[in-house]
Amino acid sequence: MIDVIDERATKRRYGYSLGTLLGHEEQGEEKFLVRRDEATDVVRYEVLAFSRPRSPLARLGAPFTRVLQRRFHAETCAAMRAAADGQESA
Repeated sequence: MIDVIDERATKRRYGYSLGTLLGHEEQGEEKFLVRRDEATDVVRYEVLAFSRPRSPLARLGAPFTRVLQRRFHAETCAAMRAAADGQESA
């Protein structure tokens, strides 16, 4: 865990950041954040991520890794939508 964002009392933001461990094939971070716009009462879920290959094997597999990262992004957003709607995600 790199960071915890807990501003629910003031700015209506809550989330956390994660980073890869030493020895992981890739080097990077991900941030997950839920925030509420008090003016419009709109709730947003944000996923921010960056990474780069750390090893030759990771460089070789980079195109496949990107596909998996895009799928993870879509699945986590779908899970949050389902949770907001009171449904279980698939």
